[in-house]
Amino acid sequence: MDYSLLPRQLYASVFVLLIAVLSWKTLFKNGSLRAPLLWYSGFMVVMTISSFGAINPVESYATLSRFVMAFSYLLVTLGVIHSGTLHLKHMVKGIVLFATLAGVFTLVEIFRAIGSGDFFLNIYTVSATFSHKNLLSSVLLFSIPFVWMGNAVLSGMWKKGSLLLLFLLIAEIFVLRTRGVWVSFFLASVLTLGTYYTLSKEVRNTMKLPGRLIGLGLGIAVVLLVGFFMSPDAKTSLADTSNLDKRTVFWEHSLEMLKEKPLLGVGPGNWKIYFPKYGLKGTDISAKQGITHIQRPHNDYLWVLSEGGPLSLVFFLGVFVVTFVRLRKNLRIAASREDRLIDLALLFGLVAYMGFSFTDFPMERTSHTLLLFSLVALSYRHAAKKALLSGVAPRILVIAAAGVSLLISYYRIQGERHSLDVLQANGSRNATVMIQSTELAINSFFNMDNFANPLKYYSSIGYLVKEDLKSSWEDAQQAYQLHPYNIVVLNQLGNVKKAERKLDEALRYYDMVTDLSPRMQYARLSKAEILLNKNQYSDAMYELNWVNMDSQNARFLQLVAIVVPKFLEESAVNGRMAKLAQQIRLQQPANGPEYIQAYRTAKLNLRANP
Repeated sequence: MDYSLLPRQLYASVFVLLIAVLSWKTLFKNGSLRAPLLWYSGFMVVMTISSFGAINPVESYATLSRFVMAFSYLLVTLGVIHSGTLHLKHMVKGIVLFATLAGVFTLVEIFRAIGSGDFFLNIYTVSATFSHKNLLSSVLLFSIPFVWMGNAVLSGMWKKGSLLLLFLLIAEIFVLRTRGVWVSFFLASVLTLGTYYTLSKEVRNTMKLPGRLIGLGLGIAVVLLVGFFMSPDAKTSLADTSNLDKRTVFWEHSLEMLKEKPLLGVGPGNWKIYFPKYGLKGTDISAKQGITHIQRPHNDYLWVLSEGGPLSLVFFLGVFVVTFVRLRKNLRIAASREDRLIDLALLFGLVAYMGFSFTDFPMERTSHTLLLFSLVALSYRHAAKKALLSGVAPRILVIAAAGVSLLISYYRIQGERHSLDVLQANGSRNATVMIQSTELAINSFFNMDNFANPLKYYSSIGYLVKEDLKSSWEDAQQAYQLHPYNIVVLNQLGNVKKAERKLDEALRYYDMVTDLSPRMQYARLSKAEILLNKNQYSDAMYELNWVNMDSQNARFLQLVAIVVPKFLEESAVNGRMAKLAQQIRLQQPANGPEYIQAYRTAKLNLRANP
């Protein structure tokens, strides 16, 4: 289970409910409706409409529940700040404590990675409680503005502790080696300093930014950056563009989705379902084999655009635009140095979030979302108190929204727990447990596992093992309805038809797999077996040619040993792949192992001299 995803959504929903109940009498007493709420409401409405066209509506419900949770948090936070129930200093203290815990956990794991003897390899084990170092690094980045505010508005040990924590966080985000965070940090720093220098000289004189401290913080970042580039291992890692190349594929496929669904997109939560439709060329080998599935485009703007269409992106960006406009106004009318420092910190945080969103997926993560909307809510701390939303209605809205998020996240957690049993049973090929666990895992808000495989796919495997072909086919069909471009689902449909001895139908499904993923080993081997059975030896050899020649897969080795001698006989007649046949004959193989070795040697020779 990903403990940084669903459980945190559930905890956040409970938190919002508690705040709404505890501040019931004062929450929205005078009323207020802020611009970010209107824009985010528009975003959710468009996404909800888009969900009606989704292939898998259940995944849309899951995604919408995250948006609803975020909306409820923003609404209640604006409400308690507006009513005076929550003071800025209390909010800052809370998030400084959060950042302290995250920073300390990170420091411990960094020292552990250093002590392992291979720091650059084991840096990927540093995740604290955020499942991956990139997500950890970004949450530390988004905590910086609150720590900055802690040093600006708090006193005593809080002030001193915030300063020390600020330098610790800066050092950690550069040690964690997340390039998107580095770029976002420098972008936010440059734009924040640029904004500072656009203020009048009189205003700047009243603020007196701590130039030495800023220089020290940026100096730490630069020193760490230079130090990394001096290390051969780090230099190689940082210069590696493979991740960027893969993300380019993700982004291109996102635009293909928009071309196909230009008005409302493919539906919230359905990006991962459509992605394989446009082919898996350019992805890593595990995705091509169906071991893993690409879940996100690693760009929140393209994610929103492809799942909800252009209007959803307009509303999503509107939240940031109106907040930037508010901060600009705040800086003009601020009555104190503290207020201007706070607004500059908020500006830094918003720019950092938007920058990181170009290369990753903070929108999906609860911690990141709550930090973002804390920044947004604090930007409106001095907004005029207009009675546009008051009384019981907004309180009920908060509770309803948080309740929906709580309900859906609870059911998905239950489904996710049982899906672990499904995966374990699949690993041991325990058909009975696989079928039973699948039925327990499926509910109204959960029908796919964390790898984007429909759960019915696993029960179909279970029934196939039990030789209940009718039930296996029915479950495979249900899995297909939920994810029609999933290569392992398509492969399973072929497996069932193959078991039924409907070989032409099986070949059709295997062809669908290899059209999407030409290197999908299991589909190629199944096609080779069928073509061997149909005495089409050259065609069978062609299928085997797509499999990694060094594969130790038993099916592959057995097929090569059987197909190669028959292919040599047939190739003399039709001449297909004549060069390969010629190279194999030159070695004069006489038995199975020799045919395998001759085939591999022939492939190497052809690779060297095509």
